[in-house]
Amino acid sequence: MKVVDRKIEILEIPTLQGTQVDHATIALLSDEEDVQVYRFSEPNILQKKPLLVIWKIPAINVKGAWSTNSFLDKHIRVDWEEPQVTSLFSVDAPVLYLFGHGDENRVTFSCRDLINTNAFEAAIQEEDNSIYCNLTFFTDGLTSEGSYEAEIRIDKRANIRFSETVRDTGLWLDGQIPETTQLVPNHARLSLYSTWYSYYQNFTQSALLNGCQESKVLGYELIVLDDGWQTMDDRRGYDFTGDWEAERFPDMVTFVRKVHALDMKIMIWNSVPFCGILSKAYQRFREMFLTEGYDGATVFDIRFPELRAHLVSRYVYAIESLGAGGFKLDFIDDFRIYGDTEIKELNDRDVLSVNG
Repeated sequence: MKVVDRKIEILEIPTLQGTQVDHATIALLSDEEDVQVYRFSEPNILQKKPLLVIWKIPAINVKGAWSTNSFLDKHIRVDWEEPQVTSLFSVDAPVLYLFGHGDENRVTFSCRDLINTNAFEAAIQEEDNSIYCNLTFFTDGLTSEGSYEAEIRIDKRANIRFSETVRDTGLWLDGQIPETTQLVPNHARLSLYSTWYSYYQNFTQSALLNGCQESKVLGYELIVLDDGWQTMDDRRGYDFTGDWEAERFPDMVTFVRKVHALDMKIMIWNSVPFCGILSKAYQRFREMFLTEGYDGATVFDIRFPELRAHLVSRYVYAIESLGAGGFKLDFIDDFRIYGDTEIKELNDRDVLSVNG
């Protein structure tokens, strides 16, 4: 059941104006060619409770909905379902897109907040044949001081295709023009050979070198040393994650040097949030977890400075001591609030929000 005790309600998009609920405000900043931008603000309030911004559009020529977590499910939601998108720094983009029967834009709405936890929904209400679009702020209920401000973009342009809308929304979220957008590193575009799909966790140094030689002939230019390099355990669990020492390799420095001699790059896998219950890190960081019992592991509580320093030290070690050229950083979406996560007291943490 969704419980929201405060809301800013806008019945129709064209009538959206500055509105105040408690001390929160929403004001129109620009309206050009069916693209509207609003500023949502809440001043310094200690306890931020969920607040809903909502409006509706006619449920006409709406075929489905897309978001970064849609995968194969793009059905139109009904108003009793859960929100389609919960966006935070490590999970999904803060955007929801409704498209018509020709894949044209019906409405795309987004929020320029890539850090905090906000929920997006576009759900049909059968009684009035309308789709209610809403954006819920402060969904994690954390106590924090200071004001909050974010911009909301509502794109109602007709006859514009999906790809154009996604591109324009991405540029707006980034807040930059294409000429200054940070380029994707060239190495991120290389054809790669991943050890996981050939060996899973069970491989040897010599077998991987043979695989590199064969894959180089086929045109691969990079090897991803996936799960298993850090432990001799091959049961596919996460019991030994957290230490990130090259236990499986007798001499990883020599291995990396031989990979480079083939004119191949090397990246190593790291399940960033997980701390295995059989690792040395588990004993060192007891009580510094967001949750317990994740397939033989816990989830690091990165709100502790000491723990963040540990993670950084592991990456520095991999680059400076092992010779790694980059990382496959996995499972970062597991950095989030769980049912057993402490959200009331700092207790040596420097922030309460996992989002930072």
